[in-house]
Amino acid sequence: METSSVIVVASASEAEQLLLAGDIGCPGCSAALRPHGHGRTRTVRGVGAQRVTHTPRRARCGDCGRTQILLPTELTVRRADTTEAIGNSADRGAGRGASRDRRRRHQAPVGAVR
Repeated sequence: METSSVIVVASASEAEQLLLAGDIGCPGCSAALRPHGHGRTRTVRGVGAQRVTHTPRRARCGDCGRTQILLPTELTVRRADTTEAIGNSADRGAGRGASRDRRRRHQAPVGAVR
């Protein structure tokens, strides 16, 4: 059975170079990961009205067969906002009123601020 997980990378372009060189090890068995296509393209909310579209790189271990998604630090697993947008909302909203007020103040869509 194939399992998949996420490896967070500082830079997508640097991770691509390391992946092609065989310099990223499998978290499961430490063998070298190899390119294995791409993950699903997704668009997430950035700061303000900015939208960020990214197609993450997929890698597969030649020994154990596990697949990994290489996700840059700008994005967060299963979140509709960039890491920066989440941090900004948390900073601005710390200790202030109800979430409805924070959402209105920062012009965030419903569900983005709790």
